[in-house]
Amino acid sequence: MNMDTLFFIFYHQQGTYAQYLASQELKRKNWWFHKKYSTWFLQQEAKVVNADFEQGTYIYFDYRSSWDPRSKRESGWCQRIKEDFPFELAYKETG
Repeated sequence: MNMDTLFFIFYHQQGTYAQYLASQELKRKNWWFHKKYSTWFLQQEAKVVNADFEQGTYIYFDYRSSWDPRSKRESGWCQRIKEDFPFELAYKETG
């Protein structure tokens, strides 16, 4: 199943078994769910690793669609890169 389909199921079929299966497949593909931001992250490079966080470059899925007045188009619902992001492990979904 492609990534857009998995993200669509996860964010638009909340509370269903399909959402659970989508989350399990994302985790199998090494995506981490950040509970504070309700966003999926995929680690690309870890620069600092300790018991509290892993800091580095991550791809994250921007699920929030919004209107960008500068470009006059919708933004969001895409993968973006976040460099030097400290992923606090206390917010990592482990279930």
